[in-house]
Amino acid sequence: MLKTVENLAKAFAGESMARNNYISFSKIAKKEGFELIAAALQLTADNEREHASWTSKLIHALNAGATEKIDEIKIDATVSTSLGSTAANLKAAIKGELHEAMTMYPEFANVAESEGLPEVAKRLRAIGVAEAHHAENYKKMLAQVEAGTFFKKDRKVEWVQRMRLCALRRRTPGEVSRLRPRPSLFSAQVRRVLAELKSERLRPRKLFARFASCPAI
Repeated sequence: MLKTVENLAKAFAGESMARNNYISFSKIAKKEGFELIAAALQLTADNEREHASWTSKLIHALNAGATEKIDEIKIDATVSTSLGSTAANLKAAIKGELHEAMTMYPEFANVAESEGLPEVAKRLRAIGVAEAHHAENYKKMLAQVEAGTFFKKDRKVEWVQRMRLCALRRRTPGEVSRLRPRPSLFSAQVRRVLAELKSERLRPRKLFARFASCPAI
């Protein structure tokens, strides 16, 4: 059996566990009043599900082309038991994401290349880059939670909290509220939606309904 197949199985298990952990973290964040963090965690959980799906597809593709078929793969796995406050959960998430981004996926990619699987290596490195983005997003959220500034800004603003819209709405007398999206992995989508709003093709209520979550704070 190729070492890469075993590594993909480890990645599949890790991504699956991360997804379930983030769903639990999201529920805790929501209970603590961090609606946007809850939405970001849920979105990241969806990303991890996609990563798990990719690793599973790669396993099946390699197995399909193998001379000896593999019925099951046995691996050693570490299960995180972290489940605390939102701050504690974000710390645990950062640790896990950095391990995947800086160590696990680069090592797995190197092994794949050594076994003559450049496309698999490319996919693994791409997932590692995504995990690095997750870690950076979590770091930003954690910094604001620990500093007590998550709901405090240096100017008068209104958080569109209930809609979980990753933006700030600034009230301007006599004008339609202007939305300024904060940096995120989906900033291009934000700009497109705002362009539609400004051109009056999309009214504010539809905008809020359409934009259900944000990946960064």
